[in-house]
Amino acid sequence: MEKILHYNLDKHLGDGKYGEYYLAWDSGLDRIVLVEFLGTALALDDSFRDRFDNDMKKLAEIGHEHIADFYALQEGEGRLFVLREYVEGRTIKELIAKGGFSYALFLGYAIQMTEGFKAAHEALILHRNVASQNVLIDDKKKVKLVNFGLPGKLDHISGDEPPGAYDFYLAPEQTEGQLESLETDLYSLGVVFYEMLTGDLPFKGATRKELFQSIQKDEPDFNTGRARQIPPDGRLLIEKLMSKNRGDRFRDTEELLVTLQAMLDYHFNRSEISEKYAKHKSPRTYLLLSVLVILIIIFWLVISTVYR
Repeated sequence: MEKILHYNLDKHLGDGKYGEYYLAWDSGLDRIVLVEFLGTALALDDSFRDRFDNDMKKLAEIGHEHIADFYALQEGEGRLFVLREYVEGRTIKELIAKGGFSYALFLGYAIQMTEGFKAAHEALILHRNVASQNVLIDDKKKVKLVNFGLPGKLDHISGDEPPGAYDFYLAPEQTEGQLESLETDLYSLGVVFYEMLTGDLPFKGATRKELFQSIQKDEPDFNTGRARQIPPDGRLLIEKLMSKNRGDRFRDTEELLVTLQAMLDYHFNRSEISEKYAKHKSPRTYLLLSVLVILIIIFWLVISTVYR
Protein backbone atom coordinates (compact mmCIF):
# COMPACT_ATOMS: atom_id res chain seq x y z
CA MET A 1 0.00 0.00 0.00
CA GLU A 2 1.50 3.29 -1.14
CA LYS A 3 1.61 6.10 1.41
CA ILE A 4 1.99 9.85 1.06
CA LEU A 5 2.19 11.95 4.22
CA HIS A 6 -0.44 10.30 6.48
CA TYR A 7 -2.68 9.12 3.61
CA ASN A 8 -2.69 5.44 2.73
CA LEU A 9 -3.52 5.11 -0.98
CA ASP A 10 -5.78 2.07 -0.99
CA LYS A 11 -7.10 1.98 -4.56
CA HIS A 12 -6.39 3.64 -7.89
CA LEU A 13 -9.78 4.84 -9.17
CA GLY A 14 -8.62 6.07 -12.56
CA ASP A 15 -7.18 9.00 -14.44
CA GLY A 16 -9.00 12.32 -14.76
CA LYS A 17 -8.50 15.32 -17.02
CA TYR A 18 -5.65 16.68 -14.92
CA GLY A 19 -4.33 13.80 -12.83
CA GLU A 20 -4.81 10.48 -11.06
CA TYR A 21 -7.53 9.61 -8.51
CA TYR A 22 -7.04 7.38 -5.48
CA LEU A 23 -9.26 6.17 -2.68
CA ALA A 24 -7.28 6.77 0.49
CA TRP A 25 -7.44 6.47 4.24
CA ASP A 26 -6.65 9.62 6.20
CA SER A 27 -5.01 8.19 9.31
CA GLY A 28 -4.78 11.66 10.85
CA LEU A 29 -8.56 12.23 10.86
CA ASP A 30 -9.64 8.57 10.64
CA ARG A 31 -11.74 8.84 7.47
CA ILE A 32 -11.89 7.81 3.82
CA VAL A 33 -10.93 10.55 1.36
CA LEU A 34 -10.46 11.00 -2.38
CA VAL A 35 -6.94 12.01 -3.37
CA GLU A 36 -6.34 13.60 -6.78
CA PHE A 37 -2.74 14.09 -7.83
CA LEU A 38 -2.40 17.06 -10.17
CA GLY A 39 -0.12 17.07 -13.18
CA THR A 40 3.15 18.97 -13.37
CA ALA A 41 1.75 21.83 -15.46
CA LEU A 42 -0.83 22.73 -12.81
CA ALA A 43 1.56 22.11 -9.92
CA LEU A 44 3.97 24.69 -11.36
CA ASP A 45 1.27 27.26 -12.17
CA ASP A 46 1.27 29.71 -9.24
CA SER A 47 -1.75 31.65 -10.54
CA PHE A 48 -3.77 28.43 -10.72
CA ARG A 49 -2.74 27.40 -7.22
CA ASP A 50 -3.69 30.76 -5.72
CA ARG A 51 -7.07 30.87 -7.49
CA PHE A 52 -7.86 27.22 -6.81
CA ASP A 53 -6.94 27.42 -3.13
CA ASN A 54 -9.06 30.55 -2.69
CA ASP A 55 -12.06 29.03 -4.51
CA MET A 56 -11.88 25.77 -2.57
CA LYS A 57 -11.68 27.52 0.79
CA LYS A 58 -14.86 29.44 -0.12
CA LEU A 59 -16.45 26.20 -1.31
CA ALA A 60 -15.62 24.54 2.02
CA GLU A 61 -17.36 27.41 3.84
CA ILE A 62 -20.56 26.85 1.84
CA GLY A 63 -20.94 23.25 2.99
CA HIS A 64 -23.79 22.60 0.54
CA GLU A 65 -25.56 19.23 0.53
CA HIS A 66 -25.19 18.88 -3.26
CA ILE A 67 -21.48 19.73 -3.42
CA ALA A 68 -18.83 17.23 -2.38
CA ASP A 69 -16.70 18.67 0.40
CA PHE A 70 -13.22 20.00 -0.29
CA TYR A 71 -10.68 19.28 2.45
CA ALA A 72 -7.28 20.59 1.40
CA LEU A 73 -4.70 21.32 -1.29
CA GLN A 74 -1.44 19.80 -0.11
CA GLU A 75 2.05 18.96 -1.28
CA GLY A 76 4.09 15.95 -0.33
CA GLU A 77 7.04 14.04 -1.74
CA GLY A 78 7.23 16.54 -4.58
CA ARG A 79 3.61 16.06 -5.69
CA LEU A 80 0.64 18.44 -5.49
CA PHE A 81 -2.66 16.81 -4.59
CA VAL A 82 -6.25 17.65 -3.71
CA LEU A 83 -8.18 16.03 -0.85
CA ARG A 84 -11.93 15.79 -1.35
CA GLU A 85 -14.91 13.99 0.11
CA TYR A 86 -15.25 10.47 -1.24
CA VAL A 87 -18.80 9.98 -2.48
CA GLU A 88 -19.96 6.41 -2.87
CA GLY A 89 -22.32 6.29 -5.81
CA ARG A 90 -22.54 6.33 -9.58
CA THR A 91 -21.93 9.15 -12.01
CA ILE A 92 -24.65 10.48 -14.27
CA LYS A 93 -22.55 9.10 -17.15
CA GLU A 94 -22.74 5.59 -15.67
CA LEU A 95 -26.48 5.84 -15.04
CA ILE A 96 -27.08 7.01 -18.61
CA ALA A 97 -25.28 3.89 -19.84
CA LYS A 98 -27.64 1.77 -17.73
CA GLY A 99 -30.78 3.14 -19.38
CA GLY A 100 -31.11 6.82 -18.64
CA PHE A 101 -33.84 8.73 -16.82
CA SER A 102 -37.57 9.24 -16.87
CA TYR A 103 -38.65 12.87 -17.27
CA ALA A 104 -39.67 13.08 -13.61
CA LEU A 105 -36.34 11.68 -12.44
CA PHE A 106 -34.46 13.97 -14.81
CA LEU A 107 -36.24 17.04 -13.43
CA GLY A 108 -35.63 15.96 -9.83
CA TYR A 109 -31.90 15.46 -10.40
CA ALA A 110 -31.65 18.61 -12.54
CA ILE A 111 -33.12 20.66 -9.67
CA GLN A 112 -30.63 19.21 -7.19
CA MET A 113 -27.75 19.90 -9.57
CA THR A 114 -28.90 23.48 -10.13
CA GLU A 115 -29.26 24.05 -6.37
CA GLY A 116 -25.60 23.08 -5.97
CA PHE A 117 -24.45 25.30 -8.83
CA LYS A 118 -26.56 28.19 -7.51
CA ALA A 119 -24.82 28.01 -4.12
CA ALA A 120 -21.39 27.97 -5.79
CA HIS A 121 -22.16 30.73 -8.29
CA GLU A 122 -23.55 32.99 -5.57
CA ALA A 123 -20.16 32.64 -3.87
CA LEU A 124 -18.52 33.54 -7.22
CA ILE A 125 -17.14 30.03 -7.69
CA LEU A 126 -17.25 28.41 -11.12
CA HIS A 127 -17.16 24.68 -11.65
CA ARG A 128 -15.17 25.00 -14.91
CA ASN A 129 -15.59 21.32 -15.89
CA VAL A 130 -19.31 20.56 -15.82
CA ALA A 131 -19.81 17.09 -17.29
CA SER A 132 -21.86 13.98 -16.58
CA GLN A 133 -18.68 12.39 -15.18
CA ASN A 134 -18.60 15.09 -12.50
CA VAL A 135 -22.13 14.58 -11.16
CA LEU A 136 -22.58 11.69 -8.73
CA ILE A 137 -25.77 10.14 -7.37
CA ASP A 138 -25.19 8.58 -3.96
CA ASP A 139 -27.02 5.61 -2.44
CA LYS A 140 -29.70 7.95 -1.04
CA LYS A 141 -30.51 9.34 -4.53
CA LYS A 142 -28.84 12.63 -3.64
CA VAL A 143 -26.82 14.57 -6.21
CA LYS A 144 -23.23 15.46 -5.38
CA LEU A 145 -21.26 17.77 -7.66
CA VAL A 146 -17.56 16.91 -7.71
CA ASN A 147 -14.27 18.23 -9.10
CA PHE A 148 -14.89 21.96 -8.80
CA GLY A 149 -12.19 24.40 -9.71
CA LEU A 150 -9.91 22.69 -12.21
CA PRO A 151 -9.48 24.79 -15.37
CA GLY A 152 -11.74 24.00 -18.30
CA LYS A 153 -10.10 26.45 -20.70
CA LEU A 154 -7.98 24.83 -23.38
CA ASP A 155 -4.26 25.59 -23.18
CA HIS A 156 -4.13 25.41 -26.96
CA ILE A 157 -6.57 24.93 -29.79
CA SER A 158 -5.37 21.86 -31.58
CA GLY A 159 -6.68 19.77 -34.39
CA ASP A 160 -5.91 16.21 -35.33
CA GLU A 161 -5.83 14.33 -32.01
CA PRO A 162 -8.97 12.55 -30.76
CA PRO A 163 -11.17 14.65 -28.43
CA GLY A 164 -10.86 14.11 -24.70
CA ALA A 165 -13.80 13.04 -22.53
CA TYR A 166 -14.44 16.60 -21.32
CA ASP A 167 -14.11 18.29 -24.72
CA PHE A 168 -17.71 17.33 -25.62
CA TYR A 169 -19.05 19.62 -22.87
CA LEU A 170 -17.15 22.78 -23.84
CA ALA A 171 -19.11 25.90 -24.74
CA PRO A 172 -18.47 27.37 -28.21
CA GLU A 173 -16.47 30.25 -26.75
CA GLN A 174 -14.24 27.82 -24.84
CA THR A 175 -13.34 25.99 -28.06
CA GLU A 176 -12.01 29.35 -29.25
CA GLY A 177 -9.78 29.69 -26.19
CA GLN A 178 -11.91 32.03 -24.08
CA LEU A 179 -11.97 31.79 -20.29
CA GLU A 180 -14.59 29.93 -18.27
CA SER A 181 -17.56 31.91 -16.99
CA LEU A 182 -20.97 31.44 -15.39
CA GLU A 183 -22.33 31.17 -18.94
CA THR A 184 -19.93 28.35 -19.86
CA ASP A 185 -21.00 26.42 -16.74
CA LEU A 186 -24.64 26.82 -17.83
CA TYR A 187 -23.89 25.74 -21.39
CA SER A 188 -22.10 22.60 -20.20
CA LEU A 189 -25.03 21.85 -17.89
CA GLY A 190 -27.27 21.99 -20.97
CA VAL A 191 -25.08 19.33 -22.61
CA VAL A 192 -25.50 17.14 -19.51
CA PHE A 193 -29.30 17.63 -19.61
CA TYR A 194 -29.39 16.68 -23.31
CA GLU A 195 -27.31 13.59 -22.57
CA MET A 196 -29.57 12.59 -19.66
CA LEU A 197 -32.69 12.76 -21.84
CA THR A 198 -31.30 11.25 -25.05
CA GLY A 199 -28.52 8.94 -23.91
CA ASP A 200 -26.19 10.66 -26.37
CA LEU A 201 -23.98 13.72 -26.70
CA PRO A 202 -25.22 16.56 -28.92
CA PHE A 203 -22.00 17.06 -30.90
CA LYS A 204 -19.36 14.64 -32.12
CA GLY A 205 -16.17 14.51 -34.11
CA ALA A 206 -13.35 12.08 -34.80
CA THR A 207 -10.83 14.81 -34.02
CA ARG A 208 -10.83 17.84 -31.76
CA LYS A 209 -11.01 20.08 -34.81
CA GLU A 210 -14.13 18.33 -36.13
CA LEU A 211 -15.79 18.34 -32.70
CA PHE A 212 -15.08 22.03 -32.08
CA GLN A 213 -16.42 22.99 -35.51
CA SER A 214 -19.62 21.11 -34.70
CA ILE A 215 -19.94 22.79 -31.29
CA GLN A 216 -19.45 26.21 -32.92
CA LYS A 217 -21.86 25.76 -35.86
CA ASP A 218 -24.38 22.94 -35.31
CA GLU A 219 -27.57 22.83 -33.23
CA PRO A 220 -28.60 19.93 -30.95
CA ASP A 221 -30.64 17.32 -32.84
CA PHE A 222 -34.16 16.80 -31.45
CA ASN A 223 -35.48 14.80 -34.41
CA THR A 224 -33.90 11.37 -33.91
CA GLY A 225 -34.09 8.57 -31.36
CA ARG A 226 -35.06 9.42 -27.80
CA ALA A 227 -34.67 13.15 -28.50
CA ARG A 228 -38.08 13.06 -30.24
CA GLN A 229 -39.71 12.13 -26.93
CA ILE A 230 -38.46 15.20 -25.03
CA PRO A 231 -41.45 17.40 -24.13
CA PRO A 232 -41.43 20.88 -25.73
CA ASP A 233 -40.48 22.64 -22.50
CA GLY A 234 -37.50 20.32 -22.07
CA ARG A 235 -36.36 21.10 -25.60
CA LEU A 236 -36.71 24.85 -24.99
CA LEU A 237 -34.76 24.50 -21.73
CA ILE A 238 -31.84 22.78 -23.45
CA GLU A 239 -31.87 25.13 -26.44
CA LYS A 240 -31.69 28.14 -24.12
CA LEU A 241 -28.87 26.66 -22.04
CA MET A 242 -26.93 25.70 -25.17
CA SER A 243 -27.41 28.91 -27.12
CA LYS A 244 -24.32 29.82 -29.17
CA ASN A 245 -24.76 33.40 -27.95
CA ARG A 246 -23.91 33.43 -24.25
CA GLY A 247 -26.21 36.41 -23.71
CA ASP A 248 -29.21 34.28 -24.74
CA ARG A 249 -28.61 31.68 -22.02
CA PHE A 250 -30.24 31.86 -18.61
CA ARG A 251 -29.34 35.00 -16.70
CA ASP A 252 -28.22 32.97 -13.68
CA THR A 253 -28.84 29.71 -11.82
CA GLU A 254 -31.70 31.31 -9.83
CA GLU A 255 -33.62 31.77 -13.09
CA LEU A 256 -32.81 28.23 -14.19
CA LEU A 257 -33.89 26.79 -10.84
CA VAL A 258 -37.25 28.56 -10.92
CA THR A 259 -37.81 27.33 -14.48
CA LEU A 260 -37.07 23.73 -13.54
CA GLN A 261 -39.41 23.89 -10.55
CA ALA A 262 -42.16 25.31 -12.78
CA MET A 263 -41.63 22.44 -15.22
CA LEU A 264 -41.85 19.88 -12.44
CA ASP A 265 -45.03 21.45 -11.08
CA TYR A 266 -46.56 21.57 -14.55
CA HIS A 267 -45.87 17.93 -15.44
CA PHE A 268 -46.36 16.21 -12.11
CA ASN A 269 -48.80 16.57 -9.24
CA ARG A 270 -47.26 18.53 -6.37
CA SER A 271 -48.43 15.89 -3.87
CA GLU A 272 -46.33 13.27 -5.65
CA ILE A 273 -43.02 15.13 -5.49
CA SER A 274 -40.64 15.65 -2.63
CA GLU A 275 -41.47 18.55 -0.34
CA LYS A 276 -37.92 19.68 -0.91
CA TYR A 277 -38.61 20.67 -4.51
CA ALA A 278 -41.61 22.78 -3.51
CA LYS A 279 -39.58 25.00 -1.16
CA HIS A 280 -38.36 28.27 -2.59
CA LYS A 281 -39.66 31.13 -0.53
CA SER A 282 -38.50 34.47 -1.94
CA PRO A 283 -41.23 36.76 -3.40
CA ARG A 284 -39.25 37.09 -6.61
CA THR A 285 -39.25 33.32 -6.96
CA TYR A 286 -43.01 33.02 -6.53
CA LEU A 287 -43.57 35.75 -9.11
CA LEU A 288 -41.22 34.14 -11.63
CA LEU A 289 -42.72 30.74 -10.91
CA SER A 290 -46.25 31.96 -11.61
CA VAL A 291 -45.24 33.71 -14.83
CA LEU A 292 -43.23 30.74 -16.08
CA VAL A 293 -46.01 28.24 -15.36
CA ILE A 294 -48.42 30.39 -17.38
CA LEU A 295 -45.92 30.74 -20.25
CA ILE A 296 -45.22 27.01 -20.32
CA ILE A 297 -48.93 26.18 -20.42
CA ILE A 298 -49.51 28.68 -23.25
CA PHE A 299 -46.54 27.27 -25.18
CA TRP A 300 -47.75 23.72 -24.67
CA LEU A 301 -51.22 24.58 -25.99
CA VAL A 302 -49.79 26.31 -29.08
CA ILE A 303 -47.51 23.39 -29.86
CA SER A 304 -50.34 20.88 -29.38
CA THR A 305 -52.55 22.86 -31.77
CA VAL A 306 -49.86 23.22 -34.46
CA TYR A 307 -48.94 19.53 -34.49
CA ARG A 308 -52.45 18.02 -34.45
